[in-house]
Amino acid sequence: ATVSRAGMIYLNTEDLGWWPFVKSWLQQPQYADDAVLAQTLTAMFEKYMEESLEYRRLQLKEGVDTDRLASVRQFCALFDAHKDAEHGIDPSLYPNLEDEPEAYVAMIELTFLFCLIWSVGASLDDDSRKKFDVFLRENDTRWPHEQTVYEYFVDPKAREWVLWEKQLTTYRPPPEMPFFKIMVPTVDTLRSKTIALTLSGIGRHVLIVGNVGVGKTMVAQSCLESLPESKSSMIINFS
Repeated sequence: ATVSRAGMIYLNTEDLGWWPFVKSWLQQPQYADDAVLAQTLTAMFEKYMEESLEYRRLQLKEGVDTDRLASVRQFCALFDAHKDAEHGIDPSLYPNLEDEPEAYVAMIELTFLFCLIWSVGASLDDDSRKKFDVFLRENDTRWPHEQTVYEYFVDPKAREWVLWEKQLTTYRPPPEMPFFKIMVPTVDTLRSKTIALTLSGIGRHVLIVGNVGVGKTMVAQSCLESLPESKSSMIINFS
């Protein structure tokens, strides 16, 4: 009765699906004003998103179950964070865009796939990640063959897939650092920290999940230590 008197109409997300959210997202000026970007993203959504969500629901296992719409929202948030010149998603970087849009389109597609991995595929367990790797490779042949798709990020300068391990450098802890605080960077901690900081950088909440002993707490603490001086943090223990 309260809903009807207020003139509200409530619709379940299960009935609407995720497309209305995506269509609304694409109508934002930063996407609607870029025809190449909007058209490429629409085509990629049509090709990958529903099939990926259904494949995850039917064939894969998550460490923490994720709602379909929540996965799409995380995808959109990640893409928002990558839509700038620093990540290669800026039409001004492509001077011959009208005549040769291929390079810009390719960069959009690579970034789409990267964001798909770390939204729909982010919470999958190890065995399911291997299956998701095979699934993505069946739909796109540009992936390098050395390791799974989770081992690569999009290099905006090279405009191609590059191994995360390329970003690792020799680690030497400060002499005064206590032993229990030393965290030697690995590919796992590097990519988890990168994704977490990317999301928190645009004001999104982040939940780091994983099995016991994989370094979730250390990654979270490292992220907090990497926040800009304008931000502060508070640690609350629940155990």
